[in-house]
Amino acid sequence: MIEMSFNIRFYSQFHRTRPELLNDVQQQLNNMVQQSGGKVTRLGRELLAEFSEEKFTFSIQFFSFIQQLVPFCEQIRKKLLGFYIIFQKDTDSENDRILKSLFHIKKGTGIYFDTHVATLFSDYFLYEQLPNLDITQLKEIKQVPETKQSVLEELYGRFSAELDVSQAQCKILIGNDTDLLYLLGKTYTEEKYNKALQFYFGFNPGTAALNGFIELFANSIKIQKESFTDFDEKISLLKVSRLHEALNEPTELLIHEMLETWLAAFYEKPVVLHISRLDAINIALRDLIKQFLVKFLSSPFHMVFITAQQKERLEWLDGVERQYVISQFSNRLWRVIPESSDTRFIGMQPILTAAYLCHLLSYVYSKSEIPFKLRQSGFSSFAIEWMLMACDTTCILPAFLPDYSIDAETEKIIQKRLSASDREHIFVLVQELLLASVSQHELNPGLGFLESYKRVGGTADPDLILDSILQDLSEGYYPDLNQASQSKRLASLVGNDLLYPIQYIMMTDHVLVSGSYQEMKAAQQSEIPSLVEHPRINAYCHMNAAILRLSTGDLESAAKEIKQALLLLQDYKNKKGMDKLYRIFGLIELAHHRIEDAIEYLSFSLESAHRAGNIREKALAEFFTAVSYFLLGNVPRAIFFANQAMQTFTNINNESWTVKARFLLGRIQFVMGNYAQAAESFNEMSNNPIAAVWFMRSSLYGVLGNRTVIEQINQNFVSSSVYDPLLHIELMYFLENYDECMQLCDEFLRQEKPFHALVTEQADWTSGYSQIEALLFPHYDFEYRQAICYKALAQSKLQGAVSGSMSLLDSILDELKPGLYDPYDVFYYNCYYLVTQRIGASEIDRATALSGAFKRLQKRASLIEDAELRRHYLTANYWNGLLSSAAKLHNLI
Repeated sequence: MIEMSFNIRFYSQFHRTRPELLNDVQQQLNNMVQQSGGKVTRLGRELLAEFSEEKFTFSIQFFSFIQQLVPFCEQIRKKLLGFYIIFQKDTDSENDRILKSLFHIKKGTGIYFDTHVATLFSDYFLYEQLPNLDITQLKEIKQVPETKQSVLEELYGRFSAELDVSQAQCKILIGNDTDLLYLLGKTYTEEKYNKALQFYFGFNPGTAALNGFIELFANSIKIQKESFTDFDEKISLLKVSRLHEALNEPTELLIHEMLETWLAAFYEKPVVLHISRLDAINIALRDLIKQFLVKFLSSPFHMVFITAQQKERLEWLDGVERQYVISQFSNRLWRVIPESSDTRFIGMQPILTAAYLCHLLSYVYSKSEIPFKLRQSGFSSFAIEWMLMACDTTCILPAFLPDYSIDAETEKIIQKRLSASDREHIFVLVQELLLASVSQHELNPGLGFLESYKRVGGTADPDLILDSILQDLSEGYYPDLNQASQSKRLASLVGNDLLYPIQYIMMTDHVLVSGSYQEMKAAQQSEIPSLVEHPRINAYCHMNAAILRLSTGDLESAAKEIKQALLLLQDYKNKKGMDKLYRIFGLIELAHHRIEDAIEYLSFSLESAHRAGNIREKALAEFFTAVSYFLLGNVPRAIFFANQAMQTFTNINNESWTVKARFLLGRIQFVMGNYAQAAESFNEMSNNPIAAVWFMRSSLYGVLGNRTVIEQINQNFVSSSVYDPLLHIELMYFLENYDECMQLCDEFLRQEKPFHALVTEQADWTSGYSQIEALLFPHYDFEYRQAICYKALAQSKLQGAVSGSMSLLDSILDELKPGLYDPYDVFYYNCYYLVTQRIGASEIDRATALSGAFKRLQKRASLIEDAELRRHYLTANYWNGLLSSAAKLHNLI
């Protein structure tokens, strides 16, 4: 611990006559101490402070503090008429003698160090030894050695003359020393195009692929913020996904949108772009940057200067008119690390430390972000300013370059010059920043993040590994994960012990999110990994296994797997994944027709997703909650959660699920009898064959009684490319083609009931009932029951064809035993009543059928709390309206 004491010679007199002066001086010093990482321990006659040597940032922070302290002392010297500031390693019995002696010597004003502190900072300061005292006075702060680059003057004349030969707006400078070429291009444009806006960015190998764009957009906002009102948020989106080698569709669309906005803002302004190392650009970005350059150069006010090492790696720029300037020199602008024994200059150790830290940060962060990251590391603003200045003055990190990355040879030299302890401290500092960026959602975990973390000596724990894999899967980077799995890349990042469980999670998640039913069935045969020493990874394996078994209808096995996952996860410290676990529990309960239990589990899922900030799980839980309420009959709650799901899916740009939620809302409108609104909703879903079917069905029910319009709908149905057997049956019934209706019913009933996979992780469009009724009836039993009902209805309309109608319906009612929940039971009972009417059954039978059907309707309607909405449901829905009218006629209402 370094202790500082600040004493004022005439403190008592100033305290009586100028107390405000003392307060002001002490407050300024207090602020400087705190900003430099120190801590004031006493205020009063003597101001005491301490600086901890344990922090890695200590040396540079303390040096920066002294740099600020010197002008501060000059400022207060005449005001206070005598003071001293002394820094000591440890106070001892000699301390009082030293302090008293300083009051009585001529040079008793200034900054002093005991022997230990003076030795500790001998590379930073020059001292003057005080006679007869074991203490030194600060004489001078050592300067940063300056490295001059004379090569620029030697080459610039020839370089500028060669550039003047061509009028091409695109100048490509080829050579091994791209730093020098970049500087020559910068000097040339500042001389020739001094009124133009200059933007600098680059694509150095090893750095985050998107940092070039991030830097361009960030600098553009500073110049013309009014043109980029929402760019801050969009830049943040780019930052979080910057560590991917490939681009997913949302990121590509975002970059394209931002580049279009940028081009529009600067199209008529003189602009010069400087792009460093374009030959190192990620392959996935080539088309984007090429399209951007073509549009950029379509303006006569624009120029672009590009540096690269290899001409052949820029052949993809075909179609861009360009001038090549090829240099044969190499390493003319070498980033020299000065070696000097001149005592006027500061030692290189702190400068090399700063340079190496900035270099490691540049693998992930853009140039404009690094000062903020250094601030988060504990460096003061003054220290950061000095660090970057020193790196620039020594040319280790020239300020004119677009990033702070160092070439491989210089990096090796720096690593040798730094101690193993310093390198380790720097690694730990960068690790902490990377982890903080993930926890603050500034970076998404993923394979790229794991590699960046490993590069600085970090060992990712299993939770971080799992989060990284799940994040990449959710963002659509499975091809990259699969490629890494085929090579040794994935094994090197996750370790051999976790490799198979991680591969199992990757494979099953991918199949569940984008695979076919056959692929899900095949994946179900894969062996579930044996338990590894990490409960959360084990739990995810069993969760995915549960969903696979649920998808094939094996509910017992699904329940077994999800219970195993719960046992593994419930007592684990990290609760991420509980939202998915509860959702699967809810879906299994739903498949068992226990809808109220399903809703309860889904509410747990919503709470967990909210706590974990898992927006996708929250949206899925909202959607399936809406489905559950819809099946139950609680229409208001179904509408609420369907709207919530649609909004949440929209917020995360998940278009497929957004459409699915909108489709569910259309289905709810149809059930409520709002046929015109339902038709409008389905019609908005263009190019969706399932929505087209429901559009025709909604249109049909909206015009019942108008045969001409129904015939037109039927013609549209016949001529369309979509087919739905139940809609065909309905059309024939309402067109009173009862014979054909019965024939279609027979054909449908003869078919084997196919199994429809219970797809839960992807928006399934197998039919208009997928992910809704199919969760209760994967064999679509309700469709077969409806076909039976329509056959009985049609049969009852034909004179002399009444035999068998009731037996058909009796078979349905027998199936609706307690514990089997069918949301269409009102329709079945209604059909039973209508048939009894038509075949002339006894009055008691008709009354009993009507009473039973209406009770079913009332029970379902009772779930709708809103009285007006409940009345609408009872009358606006076609079948419900028939039943309600009959009930009113027979005084049941």
